[in-house]
Amino acid sequence: MPLAHIVDALLKKQKIGKVAAIVLDDGYVNNYSYAYPIAKRNNVHINIAMVTGFASSYNQLSWNQIQIMEKYGFIHFLNHSWSHQSLHGTNTETILKQVTVAQEQLEKTPLKPP
Repeated sequence: MPLAHIVDALLKKQKIGKVAAIVLDDGYVNNYSYAYPIAKRNNVHINIAMVTGFASSYNQLSWNQIQIMEKYGFIHFLNHSWSHQSLHGTNTETILKQVTVAQEQLEKTPLKPP
């Protein structure tokens, strides 16, 4: 199930039964080569916590791969910050930048389903 649906149901105190969310961390390229085909074959939702500043760099998902997976509709991208910087003890301005830049990049990704 998409993680956003689970969180929404919990916040609204709705009963959703037994559910699970598959979350893959950081946005490695193997998410595309291994997890994506499995999700397609089995109609399974996968949530990928994406470090957007790493996109298209060594061993990370490219923006093209992100667009392809997102268009499929069963792959959901979550904001995992822009640079994966530890935010513990960081000033508010840096935290806002890390979260805001990543969210803006995820929202600007073309081919996002309506």
